[in-house]
Amino acid sequence: GWLLLDRWTLQADNAESDAVNERAAAQFRDALTLDPGQASARLGLLTTEKNRGFDLYWASDRPDEALRVFLNAIGELRAAHFPAELRAESRHLETQLLNRIGDVYYDRGALAESLRAYRDAESIIRQELGGGGSRLWLDRLSEALYNISGALADIPAQRRQALSTAREGAQVMERVLSYGYDASAEKRLSILYGQEALVLVSMG
Repeated sequence: GWLLLDRWTLQADNAESDAVNERAAAQFRDALTLDPGQASARLGLLTTEKNRGFDLYWASDRPDEALRVFLNAIGELRAAHFPAELRAESRHLETQLLNRIGDVYYDRGALAESLRAYRDAESIIRQELGGGGSRLWLDRLSEALYNISGALADIPAQRRQALSTAREGAQVMERVLSYGYDASAEKRLSILYGQEALVLVSMG
């Protein structure tokens, strides 16, 4: 199932990605039938739900269904208990779901709900960082800050905060790049610089 999830990340948003994700889900369901307490299979199945919601929203343009999938998945995730070795992966999945929930609300124009989801993701990420410098969690923090800045920028009274949030996100990526060249970090840094510029333009 996990190998198929890796394949899903390489697929275009089309019928093939749906099929790969469903095959992964079927394998996780089979594993849970044999052993209902298998935490890895439970986490894998919830990851396929996140993917299903993603495909519903971005490939099929069915936001209402996607939001229901995301909300159900995060509810099940938070109710589950995972062993220590799966904690980081489960927390990562939670931040992914929160960011996607925030995206759906943002596109609906529901800025308060969008910001709540994005800030919940940010809170989890900062807890995981714990004052340290995990490259993986720093990258996730920059995504959360970009999302928050984008939502704040749509609120005229919050544009100064949107600017400082975008700048913090850029500083996070600059810190990542101080560890050595990273093409993904370079791309995210450029995006954050672009977000900063857009906010400045909106501020006049």
